Amino acid sequence: MKKIIIGTLFILLCLILGGKIFMPQACAQEALVGADARITNFYSALQPYGEWILDDTYGWVWSPYNIPVNWRPYSDGHWVDTDGGWAWVSDQPWGWACFHYGRWFYQKNHGWLWYPDTVWAPAWVVWRSGGDMIGWAPLPPKAIWRRDGGLEFSDADAQRVSWHAYNFCYTRDFTAGDLPNHFIEHARNVTIIRDAGVISNTIRMVNDKLVNQVPFQDVIVRALGRPVPRFKIADIESLREHGAAAPAKAEPVELTRLHQSEVVALQTMHNDRRRVLEEEHAREIKNPPPGVPKERLVEQHKAESNALQEQMERERQLLQSQHAQETRIASVSKVPPQRHINVPALRPRENNDKKEDSGSRQGTAARAR
Repeated sequence: MKKIIIGTLFILLCLILGGKIFMPQACAQEALVGADARITNFYSALQPYGEWILDDTYGWVWSPYNIPVNWRPYSDGHWVDTDGGWAWVSDQPWGWACFHYGRWFYQKNHGWLWYPDTVWAPAWVVWRSGGDMIGWAPLPPKAIWRRDGGLEFSDADAQRVSWHAYNFCYTRDFTAGDLPNHFIEHARNVTIIRDAGVISNTIRMVNDKLVNQVPFQDVIVRALGRPVPRFKIADIESLREHGAAAPAKAEPVELTRLHQSEVVALQTMHNDRRRVLEEEHAREIKNPPPGVPKERLVEQHKAESNALQEQMERERQLLQSQHAQETRIASVSKVPPQRHINVPALRPRENNDKKEDSGSRQGTAARAR
């Protein structure tokens, strides 16, 4: 107890001297001495890829470097069927930790933050399925696994997970290796979740191991028209712990110019997303899904447009907060600040008109009803 109290006082002193909410690097290792295994198990491995932050609600949490302003957990990788159920294979070098241990939550000034934990699972997500679509969102810190009682996360808790935390794709695309290219326009989540039912508590203990038992295996097989290959978790390299890389050094930049260019880039990205959503709405008005009244379609489109506006405002606020943080650090330190949030370059969008078949139109109809 004495050691923990001394460590806590040292952390506070470091924060005061550092003048910022991020843990000053010189203080970090000493401050975490004596902390519980929830942090120390991951500190060295994750230190090159992000920074530990003292959150008012959850204590020490981790913020990754160089994440797009519109990023969401479980969005840069793909799903594979394994002997432990559906497992997330991340493209991130830190994915072995942050998508198989712990939980995620969104904080308006920092974006998505990882809450560490020591229990491994193929993925810690809540699911939704319906209308030929599958969606998943990261479980929040309140979803606690207890060996003697399972996952403490009710259907009511799952219903409260916000639409903006989800990634959705059509069932036929669920196993795609380039899964992010198949995500449904994010703002459409707000109407998709009306009819995509929640599937919670899919984590089970089987033979003393946690598995992810998702009940839509047959639906995926029918959509693909072929069996889904199954892998052994032990054979998937990206699910195992990596050695810590050398800490990345922040490159010197002229912050004012960089920040101005990112504001312009974000506006360009928002204009592109608004245009894409408007084009999708126009196609549906011209060729409405069977059995869907025009008034219902118009109401749905209005909700999605409002959701897009909410999403864009959230991203603007996050970018402004990060810019202010970087400016504050640069004013008191000669070391360039590490960047947590960036604005991704626009990727050419694939024309989905030719890809859309009766299954996707039925999916649209299902969420419009």
